[in-house]
Amino acid sequence: MVRVNPGNCADGEFLLTNPSNRPASIYSLTCGCTLLLLGSVTDVVGSRLMYLLGCFLQCAFTLACGLSKTATQLIVFCGFSGVAASFCLPSTVSIINNAFPAGRRRSLTFASMGGGLNFGFGIGLTLGGVFADTIGWRWGFYLAAILNLIMLLSAAWYLPKNLEEIPLVSWHRLTTGIDWVGAIVASSSLAMLSYVLAYFKLPYSVTKLVC
Repeated sequence: MVRVNPGNCADGEFLLTNPSNRPASIYSLTCGCTLLLLGSVTDVVGSRLMYLLGCFLQCAFTLACGLSKTATQLIVFCGFSGVAASFCLPSTVSIINNAFPAGRRRSLTFASMGGGLNFGFGIGLTLGGVFADTIGWRWGFYLAAILNLIMLLSAAWYLPKNLEEIPLVSWHRLTTGIDWVGAIVASSSLAMLSYVLAYFKLPYSVTKLVC
């Protein structure tokens, strides 16, 4: 996902002047807090279906970010984009495990995925700044939506349907094959802990405490 700074918009649109309004932060927060839950769902319904669904949701919510009219809308849609990314990450790992046998090729694929995440993050920041100062920060989201659409179509065409042996998905398997209570409790606890660590202000200096 291409991340831009909405505060750089030069056409008189809304500005994010409140430090707590950080779309990039809410994206990472919702993505990290839902990985455990959606990873469990991936084990039940299959990686191909989850990856395609994640690409579709990522495309839709990224486009919605670009069409946002208020800061609140932008933050909410960025949050949903983070959840959509959690559909893709666990399923990507599962797809690689099933598509490549253990050995050099699988290791290179995982290394490429890890490096690509960091490379894409840097390119996204750079392009976001360029777009914000030229054609507008919204085009960062529009471009990301287009790329996600291309990825969705490519995955639907090239990913084999028999990539893994998954029994027919049923409501019984969804309700009994996943520890919903444990996953929800763990995700909620992680979200609250992250929120506290991000916004709790100590009444004293950490430097003084160490000294």
